[in-house]
Amino acid sequence: MAATSDPPPWQNDLQRAEPRSLGVVAGPKFSLDALGEAYRHIKQVAPPRGDCDLYDLLSSTRREETYQPYFAGWPGLLRPLSPALFDLPAMVQEKYRTCQTMCFCGLFPQIKRAWASIDNSLFLWRYDKSGDIPVEYCGEEQAICAVGLVKPRAGVFLEAIQHAIVLCTTTEIVMLGVCPTRRGGSGGARGAASDGELTLQPLPLYAVPSDNVVMTCVASSARGRVFLGGSDGHLYELQYAATDSWGRKRCQKVRLTGRLQQLLPSFLPSMLGLGGGGAVERLVVDDERCVLYALVAGGSGCLQVFDLGAGGADPAKKVAECSDFYAAAAGASGGRDTFRNPAGEKKSAAIKHLAPISMAESTKLHLLVVAADGRRVFFTTHHLRAAYYGYGSGGGSSGSADDPAKARP
Repeated sequence: MAATSDPPPWQNDLQRAEPRSLGVVAGPKFSLDALGEAYRHIKQVAPPRGDCDLYDLLSSTRREETYQPYFAGWPGLLRPLSPALFDLPAMVQEKYRTCQTMCFCGLFPQIKRAWASIDNSLFLWRYDKSGDIPVEYCGEEQAICAVGLVKPRAGVFLEAIQHAIVLCTTTEIVMLGVCPTRRGGSGGARGAASDGELTLQPLPLYAVPSDNVVMTCVASSARGRVFLGGSDGHLYELQYAATDSWGRKRCQKVRLTGRLQQLLPSFLPSMLGLGGGGAVERLVVDDERCVLYALVAGGSGCLQVFDLGAGGADPAKKVAECSDFYAAAAGASGGRDTFRNPAGEKKSAAIKHLAPISMAESTKLHLLVVAADGRRVFFTTHHLRAAYYGYGSGGGSSGSADDPAKARP
């Protein structure tokens, strides 16, 4: 006797319920096969409950639920990078006590390293291990003002160099090769950059002068492109290749914004008011959408959007700008309650972080902006109708609008 499988849930509910409760009329035209086909069709076209768009989740959240634990369907919360929080290495603390000019710090999750620059010294150490001895590089004479990590394009450097550090000083921009070595390996076997030890290899052929512009931030793309933000308010790209070519050096710095100003004498742009404005404070690349976001310092906070082309290899083209972040945030959905007095709270509402939103989380929201006190504003780079999102477009936008969709405390 053949084993019989349990009927699907919809059939059990149908057998237990009366036809009137289902809104159908009992009769010869009533067919379980037809309902089964309809059930399979709905299951196929309806998205799973766990795949809700972030915008829809924000729209359905009432204000009194803002500080409650997230409900089913929300993306995961913070993910720890380290099982414990360790103190700074003694070597770094000792160097910090004698700091004379500037110091910065950050994380490189790609290689599981924390970094700190103190004057002209750079330190790298494992943030997930206690007592790890930092790797120190102090081959520069001037103070370090910006540090970034890039996975270089294949064929440019030796195979042993899996990553490269972009080091910006007040007078020069240099690249350092990150060479991993596996502990205990025979013959210095190479391993992953996040495993074992690593060494920093100077690359003297990959160094360019900063041309009296202090670089304030570094960002890299998945294709190996390196973008630099200058204190003059302009965007730069550090282009590198395996060899020199006709009309192009092995390593060169190219300005991507205000190119016409480069043809003018150095004193004319400032006299004519053609300067780049405030310094570029932050850069972040959205590799999925091939978009570069820039935060330019200023009284009202300026966000700029650059298109890198369909494959992320085209010259950066500025396509949108939000010149007044506070006004745009106040005009977003929920922004009037979240940003009640933008003019009087610019210190607490100053932008401190930019994060692209992955396409797996949302196809409608593209950029998350976090203020100093934790308030969040979600932006989209699509020029959508107000009826679709339920809000008016942000002020100061042009081209493909960089509009705020939601504001959250």
